Amino acid sequence: MQKNIPRLRTIAIVSSVLAGCMVTQTVQDPFAIPRQVFFDSVQTVVVTSATVVGETVVEDTILSLFERLIEERLLEVGLSVVTAAEYAAIWDSIAEESGGFFDPYTGARDEERFGVAVDDLNAELAERYSFDALLFPEIWEVEVPFSNGEARWGGYGQLVAGGRGFSGDILAATLFVAIQDTAGNEFYTHEAGIHLLEYMLRGDLTPLPPARLFGDSTRITAAVARALAPLAEGSPNTPQ
Repeated sequence: MQKNIPRLRTIAIVSSVLAGCMVTQTVQDPFAIPRQVFFDSVQTVVVTSATVVGETVVEDTILSLFERLIEERLLEVGLSVVTAAEYAAIWDSIAEESGGFFDPYTGARDEERFGVAVDDLNAELAERYSFDALLFPEIWEVEVPFSNGEARWGGYGQLVAGGRGFSGDILAATLFVAIQDTAGNEFYTHEAGIHLLEYMLRGDLTPLPPARLFGDSTRITAAVARALAPLAEGSPNTPQ
């Protein structure tokens, strides 16, 4: 399920939209600034709530697992963390006080009211926490190529079930993370493949049943580790 959390940014490494699927570029260096400058500038990170971009249904328990694993990884590299739960609690309170953002008749969002709420969120975060950056985790539905039944994307490879001998494009889930400073300047962006969303059935691509998409927590743990691995490699707190 999609949490009712404002999406305050757009990940820059997404390059285009094709048939409803996001197609991504290869990112050579996830750091937009020198690594030493990053660690000199960033000590405390607010982890925002994980969100889903696309039609894939992801349960809140799975989104929370992504958030928790990200928080643990940031702590491991020596950063202080404001958790996604703390972030969400502030937003939920602001949203409740606002009386809602959507017109009950048209379903349209009141952009002015929503914008005020987002400004209140940022102000409350700044008042409560002395933080330097925000991390935005998003699960994207992407279209990736596969050849002879194997797909490789976001530093990950997976065999296409029933796809031996076939080549083409297939839907997959990818974890994107971006770290920005309080002014919205991007410090770090990276991606990691999670899981294919389709398999081959008698030569046709078929969606995987929802129960099979995120049932393997080891895939989620591995994706988070890949998405944040450059942070560990560049951290002065990581043992050499």
